[in-house]
Amino acid sequence: MIIGFGTGRCGTKGLGELLGVPHETYVLPWVPDDVEFLRALSLVHKGDVGFYWLNYLEGLICRDLDLKAVCLKRDREAVVASFMRSSGPWNFWCRRGGRYWDDDVCFDAPAWPSYDLPKEDALRAYWEDYYWVAHDLEGRYPDVVRVFPVEVLDEPGEILCFIYGS
Repeated sequence: MIIGFGTGRCGTKGLGELLGVPHETYVLPWVPDDVEFLRALSLVHKGDVGFYWLNYLEGLICRDLDLKAVCLKRDREAVVASFMRSSGPWNFWCRRGGRYWDDDVCFDAPAWPSYDLPKEDALRAYWEDYYWVAHDLEGRYPDVVRVFPVEVLDEPGEILCFIYGS
């Protein structure tokens, strides 16, 4: 099984195309949910690519699947700027009831973490938190999880070698 992941706005759609697996088959909640995880697992046969896999990777690893997990990492400010453009006025990263909650533009979005910060700062915190966990997983499971810069998609040999061997 091949799982691709990254914050979003970091090349995961292209990664799915490269690996021949779907992109965002079944979006999982940010806070791990066993029922949703099992439902998603029943739909994902060969693999999937999506930002939501981060908090479910250890569950996959513990199942002792023949698994490779590839994380793409794009520059933080590029990711923030891309999310700012693509999300328009909507804020999916705002904590309900927090100082920055605005009923006109904020939404409870279970797929994303929420922060009591202005939108751009929340996106920066999301990027930092996301890659802290991704690098931690890579350190603990180096044969299964690898973080690559998005530029590797230009010359994907390193990703393919990691997944399929040399």
